[in-house]
Amino acid sequence: VACPVGQFSNGTGLAPFPDKCYSCAAGQYASSTGSSQCLACSTGRKSNEQRDSCDTCEAGEYSYLDLECRKCDEGKYAPVPLADDCLTCIAGFYVNTVNASGIYQSVTGSTACSSCDIG
Repeated sequence: VACPVGQFSNGTGLAPFPDKCYSCAAGQYASSTGSSQCLACSTGRKSNEQRDSCDTCEAGEYSYLDLECRKCDEGKYAPVPLADDCLTCIAGFYVNTVNASGIYQSVTGSTACSSCDIG
């Protein structure tokens, strides 16, 4: 059976494997008709609704369960599209910005900087 894009058939046409088309699972795609299997999307990507290609998550986002792109939580970042979660900011940094003069950040994963004491 020549399945449309986004679907595959692993049947031989002989019992007990009838010719039938199946949609590719989340995180997979089939870009050509007549596919016998689906291909996995690469890290930081998710399959589109038609399952015929993969969409790229943007920097600052991660691919959640290969289903959708989600923005990083506060105190985390993604310099490139990532899978499953974002990276935690290290001490001295928040979001994507180095602290300015006169302020500091001493806690990993913080979402703001503190003012330095006088002296």
